[in-house]
Parts: sequence; C-alpha cells; structure tokens
Amino acid sequence: MKLTLLPLTFGALGLIGLSSDTFASQRQGDNIESLTVTGTRLQQNQLQTSTSMSRAEIERINPQDTLDLLKQIPNLLISTDGVAGRSHIAIRGGESNFTLVMIDGVTVNDPTNSSGGGFDFSQLDPAVIERIDVYRGGTSAIYGGEAVSGVIHFITRQSAGNSLSVEAGSDKQQRGNLTLSTQSNQDLSALLSLSANQQQSSDFAEIQHQQALLKLGADTKNSEHQLLLSASSTDRLAFAEDSGGEILAFPREAERRDSKHALASWLSQFDSSDTLKWTSRISWTRTEEQTDNPGIAPGVIDGIPASMIESDYRKLDGEIYLNWQLSDSWSVLGGASGKKATGENRGTLDFGFPMPVNFRLEQENYSAFMETSKRLDDLTLELGLRFDAPKDFDNELSSRLNLAWQLNQQTQLHASYSEGYKLPSFFALAHPLVGNPELKPELSENSEIGIRVQGQSGYSVQMNLFYNKFEDLVDFDAELFTNVNRSEVHTSGVEWRGSGQLNEWLSASLDFAYLDIDVKDTDSHLRRRPKWSGGIQLNAQLDNLSITLSADSRGEFYDSSVPTGEILMNGYTEVALAARWHLSDNLSLSLNLDNLLDKDFEQSVGFVDPGRQARAGIRYRL
Repeated sequence: MKLTLLPLTFGALGLIGLSSDTFASQRQGDNIESLTVTGTRLQQNQLQTSTSMSRAEIERINPQDTLDLLKQIPNLLISTDGVAGRSHIAIRGGESNFTLVMIDGVTVNDPTNSSGGGFDFSQLDPAVIERIDVYRGGTSAIYGGEAVSGVIHFITRQSAGNSLSVEAGSDKQQRGNLTLSTQSNQDLSALLSLSANQQQSSDFAEIQHQQALLKLGADTKNSEHQLLLSASSTDRLAFAEDSGGEILAFPREAERRDSKHALASWLSQFDSSDTLKWTSRISWTRTEEQTDNPGIAPGVIDGIPASMIESDYRKLDGEIYLNWQLSDSWSVLGGASGKKATGENRGTLDFGFPMPVNFRLEQENYSAFMETSKRLDDLTLELGLRFDAPKDFDNELSSRLNLAWQLNQQTQLHASYSEGYKLPSFFALAHPLVGNPELKPELSENSEIGIRVQGQSGYSVQMNLFYNKFEDLVDFDAELFTNVNRSEVHTSGVEWRGSGQLNEWLSASLDFAYLDIDVKDTDSHLRRRPKWSGGIQLNAQLDNLSITLSADSRGEFYDSSVPTGEILMNGYTEVALAARWHLSDNLSLSLNLDNLLDKDFEQSVGFVDPGRQARAGIRYRL
C-alpha cells in the first residue's frame, strides 16, 4: 500500500503524544471543544462527545465555502468533483447519504436526487454559522432515519453585531456578507445575514451562490422562542459526476445545475420547574433543483444518456419532548415526532427520443423516543430507544447504549453500541426506470470503544476504535436494471486526535484515522475511502496577527468513472494558509492561500484541483 509521508509522521507523533503534555483532542486546538450536543437531546450527558468548531475558529480559517470548512474537522472524509461539482462526505466508511445533516435541529437531507439523500453544502454560507457539531456513529435511536453513520449539525448565528465583509481572489473569486443584529433588554433579538459569492476556475467550472437568513429570538423568565427563516440559491456549471472531469469527459460539455433551498422553523422551550423542561419544534423545508446533463459517452462502463430533470422536495415535520432531571445523577427524556414529505421528479432522458422519468411520492413517519442517563459514582450509563412507524414500511425499533468509566480526574474510558436504519430514497423507490417500490430499509449496527485523557496542563488525547456493519444496502442490478437490496459492508478502524499549547503564542493539533472496509461477495471497492487519512494544524497568535497553517492528507483510494471504470488513485496532501490582521477593534484584513504548495491532484477521477489560489479581504464592524 502506497502511503503519503504525513500519515506515517502522525503515527510516530501519536506514540509520543500519549506520554507528553503536548496534544489535545481536536485539530482546532484550544478553539475546538468536546461537546455533548449532537449525539443526544439530554442536557447533561457526559458520555458521547461530538467534535465542535466555534465561530472564532471559523473566522480564523476564513473558508471559501462550507465544504472547505468541514475539511478542517478531524476524521471527516470530504471530496468534490472539481470547484463547482458534486460533493461527497464519509464518516467511518459510510455513504454520503448515511450522514444526517441538520440546521438548528432541522433535517435538510434531500432524498429525491440520485445521491439518495445527501445535502448540498453550498446552500449554507459560512458567514451564517455560529458552530458546527459533528457526531460519529449511528444515532437513529435519537434522530431516526438518515443518522446511520453520523450527524453534522450546523447552529446558525443569533447575536453577531453588525459587520460588512468583502473578498476577492484568483479564479474570479468574489465574496461578500452583510450582517445586522440587535438585542433589546436581553429579551428580544434579531439577526439578518445577506451573503453572496462566486468563482470560475475554467470555462467548465463556475459557481454562484446567494443566501438570506433571518433569525428572531424572544426570551422570558421561563421560556425561549426562536424563529428561523433561510432562503438560498446556487447556480453551477461543472462536468457531470462520473464523466472523468476536464481530463476525460466526452462530450466536452458541462452539466448545469440550478438549485434553491428554503427553510422555516419555530422552536419553543419552557421551564415548567427547576427540574422539568419541555421543547417543541415545527419546521418546513423545500429543495428544488434543475439539472441539464449533456450525457456521458460509453467508456469502460456504459454511457449515460443526456437528461433534463427538475426535482422538488417538500417536508413538514414537528417534535415535542420533555426533559426531566430526577436528581443530580439521573435524567430522563421522552417525546414524539412526525414528518410528512413529498418528492416530485419531472423530466426526460435522451435515448434518441425523449423518455419521461416523472414520479411523485409521499412519505409519512410517526415516532416515539426516550433517553435516560444515570451516573453511579465513576460509572455513567445512557440508554436511548426510538420507535418509528413509517408509512408503507415495517415499524422500526432502534436502540443505543453507552457506558463510561471515569478512571480518574484526567482519564475516561467509554463504550457504545447503536442500531440504525435508513429508508430507501425517493429516487431509489420511485424512479420510472430503476426504481423499486419493494426495497427494504438499509440497516446498521455500530459499536465503539475509546479513551480520553485530559491533562492538568491543558493537553488532551482521544482514541476510538470502531466497527460498523451495514446491511441491505441499495445497489443497482445491471441485469435486472433496477435497484435491489443486496450489499453488505463491514467497516472498522481507529481514530486518534490530539492538540495542545506549545508556548504562549503557538498551538499545534493533529489527527489521523485508519479505515478498513470489507464489501461482502464482491471484488469492488467503496469509492473515495482511503485507508489512511489525517490532518495537522498550527495556530499562531502574534499580538494583532493570527496565522493558521493546516494540512489535510490521505493515502491512495479507489474511484470510478465511465471512461476508466474502477481505478486506484494516488493519495495527496493539501496545505492551506490563513492569516488575519486586526488593524483596530472594528477593522481587519484577511489573506488565504489554498493549495499553498500548488500541487496537482485529483479528488475524483479526471477532476484536477485548480492549483494555488489566493484570496484577500477586508471586514469592518459597523
């Protein structure tokens, strides 16, 4: 196995870090915390941790987009089909649609497209994000379907002051954001954020994005209320997925995709007493997409016909739950939720004649769930159960069990087991050509053991061993020319994270992961899943100047395209530099150099990274 130098270096440093006071638990150093927000609804859960990135760290990194931001979070595998192409994310070997994506507690996955339930991260501008929580492991017992391998939760900003920022750079990069916020007597708050950005790296790669977000809050002595409204649109031009990109694509025509996303959510929390709190939420989301695909000529794999497709997904859901603190060591939560969704697909495939591929599907699901956490001296036990009754499918019961043992003030051991399920996507069920209404839900079993050490001098080290089993995965059967349940995949591996303060002005952090994947009864491989991956980050704070140097590295991996079939791709290391100079309390300048070493590499077959890119910007607090 060919490995890049960086993962091997991580391994050596990892052995040193376990016995030194140098490293802590996340790549973002002292700006990343281990939180218990995303993996559970319990208020004081002490077991499962989620990596969290704060607003301060987001501003320090100053990412191009949200995908660029996610690359800085440890043990997430992020890849794209070029500057404006589709994105792919994997947590512990799972597919992109095995990751539940939420914005302020609202699920935003789209099951109508061919990816089977992923999320277009370009619809969310980094300027509106206050914090990101990432949980690794199945949480269907907490959040239901889609949360098979992990959760990415974006919490939007609520109180941000007033600011104006503009930025420009190579490849016709332009970005701008206006944020206005106000707060009245600490009871009423309002925030408005307007963002726009664009980039064109070639005649075949261009993206434009706009987003408007409004957030209103009202707090009383015993209650909190929040209204969130968001609307965004993204227009992009890029070679189609599996086309072979700018190197191999034929015909030499790019796919055009125009999409819109809207979200409305109302959240209320009431404190009935010092020990009893109840929460309710109702939300509505809509995702629309228009795709004009020129098709892909046959290669090693059969070609793909040209198509013009419009999709429309609408979802209304709500939940209510009670959180009861029975004692300082025992809490119980119980609630119910419901969801009604409608997906439509309209368009044609070009087989020499226009073949309609229209479908419409409705889906309902009603659920009941409970969680409890009990602390017994140095042991803490957490249990989660969820009952789902999806329409036209069998009922599902998901469970989750966590156990933690606090060995001493610095060291904690933990173990967890969870079960998950995911309903087949609207595309897999209802597409006129390849859809199969008899598909069963995809199932998972997830287990994990780990250790976390928090040193007295501020360092922290965390290591996790995990094993996942995915069954009844939906796959396309070329002979039957339809989707079927048949695949079984086992994934296992280790994740290590650590960071710490080297001196008064410099902190270092690094992470690495090893992933082993066993696809049963086939010689094929899962795409874009390297065995080795990792990252390193150095943060320097010099008076009014902050500098961040980061590297994201991965070993060789398998990928596939129509022109090539399945091939083994070279690993790569991507280095980036971010700097911000605070001229005053209100004025700052920023400079970003992406792909600092100007390396040529491909994240997907034929899609070559655009090389070194430079951006410079200015931000003024009004």
